[in-house]
Amino acid sequence: RYFRELETDYVVTDNKRGGFLATEHLIKLGHKRIGIILGLSCTAIEDRFEGYREALAQYGLIHEPALVRRLERADAEKSEPSGQEGYNEALDLLKERPTAIFATNDFLAREAMRAVTDKGLSIPGDISVVGFDNQAFAEYCTPPLTTVAQPFYRQGQKAAEILLEKVDAAADEETYHCVMPPELVLRGSSAKAMTSNLETIYQTRDF
Repeated sequence: RYFRELETDYVVTDNKRGGFLATEHLIKLGHKRIGIILGLSCTAIEDRFEGYREALAQYGLIHEPALVRRLERADAEKSEPSGQEGYNEALDLLKERPTAIFATNDFLAREAMRAVTDKGLSIPGDISVVGFDNQAFAEYCTPPLTTVAQPFYRQGQKAAEILLEKVDAAADEETYHCVMPPELVLRGSSAKAMTSNLETIYQTRDF
């Protein structure tokens, strides 16, 4: 993440582009009701959300606020919400009958997958799930998680290079803004929309 109000160096992923890629992937699979679960508010999450909305608009789909869930910081002392909170948001989102869920980090995606399967739905047969980050556990989820990969190694390398350059040239006041491209990693948690089957399930179960 970065901070819009501070003029400082940063090395980040193009989060808006990543959010667009994740949403576009689901749209091209035929999904029209794509829910999104947002992590705690910061520039990275807001940029991913903007990419989601931009993809919907570009493909002629309406952005439905009812399909948006956001984790909130309970209080100033709490740094991160628990997995249970992500799970609860996913359960609540299922009431709106999405055919796909884009979770703005892999931890939320994992909780969304748990909520979907706990409701007796299959992934990706009934609902597709896409995450963001490409955490180490993503490929070991059941099914393996489709996600947007951040170039973590290259980001760390570039940040160190910038820092060393500044140490060597103490008088250099240039500010570096480095935005690296994300990559969509296709795995087993996303597939073509099967809306007719899912509609029957939604009509016969209590969500």
